[in-house]
Amino acid sequence: MPSNKKFNSLSVSEFITQCRDKKLLDNFEKVVAIELNEPVLQQVLKKHLASEIGGDLSVNFCANIDREWIDSKYLNFDLFSQQEAILLYDCEKIKSDDYKYLISVASESDRQLVLLFNKDVQKKHPGPCLKIKKSPFWEAANDFKLLLELQDIKLSGPAFKKVSAILESDHDQLYNILNSIQSLSGKEINESIIDKLLPTVSLNQFELVDHLNKKNIKVFFKRLACINSYDELYRIVNFSISHLIKISSPPKE
Repeated sequence: MPSNKKFNSLSVSEFITQCRDKKLLDNFEKVVAIELNEPVLQQVLKKHLASEIGGDLSVNFCANIDREWIDSKYLNFDLFSQQEAILLYDCEKIKSDDYKYLISVASESDRQLVLLFNKDVQKKHPGPCLKIKKSPFWEAANDFKLLLELQDIKLSGPAFKKVSAILESDHDQLYNILNSIQSLSGKEINESIIDKLLPTVSLNQFELVDHLNKKNIKVFFKRLACINSYDELYRIVNFSISHLIKISSPPKE
């Protein structure tokens, strides 16, 4: 079992690039623990793990994993299954004792094991681990471009420009839009198709901050009243508060 703890983080663009170049696993041995909670990126990981490992991939969810399951995968000899790499989802749900046993057994095996966490990878995994960080909103357009290239999805110039403008103010739309157009892989998607997928109301974070700077408080709250999603409201208010703290804090000497 690894004795030295090492934690690394990657931006979404770095993660996509390493998957594309088959380098994500370069700094790991047979057991890899990754924190990644975005379903679209989990699919990217699954697809490119199979390509990088170069063999079959056994995919399992962790709700019912116990010692019996671990023994069946690692201690019961099966010529064919021994060649499969294993990808486990929701690894934060595995009981602590079972998790320790899994790592101990897997570390002595030649099978590649990829442990996928939605949260708390550092708390649970005893060895080297990796976290994919959520991108700041200003990187969303570049993340979107990389994902399009990776999945062979083609957007016309005007269509990509329109999506990029939305992503500048609403990063969360990235994965919603990508989910909607994945089935159109290999075809060029024009502006009229994108228009049907974009939200009818978009809030620009820079516009809201400008209202705060100019003390247009009524306009600011009127814009907030257009939001019908708690998650979006939380994101916008959090961004605005962060901005207020920055402009009200005394300069560093």
